[in-house]
Amino acid sequence: MRHNARVELVEQVGSDPREVSRVRHAVTTALGSWGVAVDDRDVVALLTSELVTNAIRHGRPPVSLRAALRGDAVRVSVDDGSRHEPVPVEDTAWDASGGRGLHLVESLSDRWGVSVNGVGKQVWFQVRLTP
Repeated sequence: MRHNARVELVEQVGSDPREVSRVRHAVTTALGSWGVAVDDRDVVALLTSELVTNAIRHGRPPVSLRAALRGDAVRVSVDDGSRHEPVPVEDTAWDASGGRGLHLVESLSDRWGVSVNGVGKQVWFQVRLTP
């Protein structure tokens, strides 16, 4: 089932690392109710975990997540109160002890980016759904 109208999930995210699991579950549940295929749900859930983990570890409150379905794509964005942009993907070695999350985002999403605004930043990705 695909929707022509925009369908959204908005979640406030606390600073406890257990929030990653809670938000991932909320996104997975929403995607299922929107008719998104299991394989696509898994990709979006993994990438959501990466962005939320980064926001909790490296960002500042408040942290919020928005997942939206429009047509044949899902867009997830995570906002936090820090204006510091993530370390660029090309500056993170594959054998580093951390920092591979954005490699996954770059590899598995169709598009992604970072926007700095007056109160912080937004990191987002978009995944085109399989027909």
